[in-house]
Amino acid sequence: NLIPKLPSCQTTASAQHGCPSVKKTMGKDFAARHAVYVGAAVVLKLICGADDCVWLSPFLAKARGAAAKAKVAAKYVTTVVLITCIAAGLALGIRRIAAPAERRADEGIGTAAGVLLVLYALYTAREDGWFPCCPPDDEDDEEEEESAVADALTKISACCDCVADEEEPLLKTAEERRSERDILVVAFLGTMDDLVVYFSVAVSGKIPGVDLVIGTTLGAVALAFCVGSLLEFSERASACVAK
Repeated sequence: NLIPKLPSCQTTASAQHGCPSVKKTMGKDFAARHAVYVGAAVVLKLICGADDCVWLSPFLAKARGAAAKAKVAAKYVTTVVLITCIAAGLALGIRRIAAPAERRADEGIGTAAGVLLVLYALYTAREDGWFPCCPPDDEDDEEEEESAVADALTKISACCDCVADEEEPLLKTAEERRSERDILVVAFLGTMDDLVVYFSVAVSGKIPGVDLVIGTTLGAVALAFCVGSLLEFSERASACVAK
């Protein structure tokens, strides 16, 4: 009876439910841990996505105005989120099915990404005229094509003479549509190499899947914002990249 009773929590359950200080400590630790995971994912995206600036800059430079650049950046960020979700989903499936399959899946993803990048590089080179087709031998076909082109140019010239200058941007709709279509393809193929990295990180459990998605999204937003802002406020840099 001489020993004083110290006020303390009797059990673990009472500590969890009855001690506010324990709750605060656990909440702070949980938030700090996930903040570290998200920060690591942001740094990972900035490191792995540094090469994205090479192919993203021309699309942002061609986009006129902040709204157009924001639209291009949104497509890029959406592609990054999709790729990261695929990597996290594959990693979750591999961890639940069989751990030895990790290496095979990693090699398969890397091979598929490489093949797609090479195929699209060949397609782009062909579209840019690096692989010109053989000229036709029939001179009549050439004359017919020249006359058809001449007639088309004459009609276009007549239409342009009748249209005011305010309608001139309508002539660029085909090029803009092709550019919008290409940004989705290039963004998907350009981030395929990051899929292997995200998959390895997620399957190892070093960064949880949700934190990985959040961090890479924030990193992609920061990357697109920096590049877009530079090109928006620097006309010289924008003109140089657009060429």
